[in-house]
Amino acid sequence: MRFIFVFILILLSSLISQPRNEIEILNGLIEKSSVPIQDFFMSNSISSIQLKIFPDDSKLAPIIKSNLLSKINVDASSKNKLEVIIKDFNLEYPEIVSFPIFSEEKLKRKISVNLTYIVYTNGEIIFNNNFQEVYSDTIPISTINFEAQSTEKLPSISFWRKLVEPAIVTSVTGLIIYLFFTVRSK
Repeated sequence: MRFIFVFILILLSSLISQPRNEIEILNGLIEKSSVPIQDFFMSNSISSIQLKIFPDDSKLAPIIKSNLLSKINVDASSKNKLEVIIKDFNLEYPEIVSFPIFSEEKLKRKISVNLTYIVYTNGEIIFNNNFQEVYSDTIPISTINFEAQSTEKLPSISFWRKLVEPAIVTSVTGLIIYLFFTVRSK
C-alpha cells in the first residue's frame, strides 16, 4: 500500500512541476562556465581583477557580471584583467513536439551559449578558456512570456494540425456516436 501511495505521489509531483525559466537556466550555464576561472584564480591567488565583457549590450552581460562579482573583487587598478567574450547566445523554439487533444502544445526549447574567458597580466595572456553548451528541454506553450520573448519566433502549426486532424477527430467521434445509438436501438 505504501508503495502505491509513494508512486502516485511521485507521479503527481512530476506532472505538477513547473519548467525552469530562461533566467534560471542561464544562471546555471554561467555558473558552470565560470568554474574554470574560479579554479584558476584560487590556484594563482588572484583576489582582484579588471572586468570587461564584450558585447556589453548582450542579455548575458548582466548575468555574467553578477556571477563574477559574487566570486571575485573588481578593481580598476588591478594588474589582472579578465575579458569575457560572448561569441554566441541563442534562445529558440525550433519545433512543436506534442499535440495533445485536451491540453496545450509543448515546444522544444534550445538555449545555446558560447563564451570565451581570457585573463591578462601586464598585457600577456595567462589563461584562456572556451565554454560552449546547448541546453534543450520541452516546455508548455503557456510558460512562454511573449512580451519578453518578442524576438524569438515560435514554430508554426502545420496545415495537417490546423484543419485535417480536427476534421478526422470530429468525423470519428460522430461515427462512434452514430454506431452507439444504432446498435443500442436494435
